[in-house]
Amino acid sequence: MTVQRRNVRGLLHDGYKGCPSKNPKDLDRQLIENGHGCYRSRLAKALERAPSQNLPRALNVYKTVGSLDELLRTALGTANFCFFAPFFEPVIF
Repeated sequence: MTVQRRNVRGLLHDGYKGCPSKNPKDLDRQLIENGHGCYRSRLAKALERAPSQNLPRALNVYKTVGSLDELLRTALGTANFCFFAPFFEPVIF
């Protein structure tokens, strides 16, 4: 039996151990970049919803260019102050 973790978008994350470490793996970096790209794309296409309606289409939403390190530092800085909450649900195969 293998236990994997799945985030809200359905992406598998084998190395998940609660809040991220101070030395994220390439998988963590890719997960952040993929999540950002997914939300960016959905917002640009007006597919994201507010409680009562779709949000307006974003015309000037650009792909992350350059260093992902700044985004990662912000995410890890926030995570360092969090209390563990089960954001990922176990998936058993």
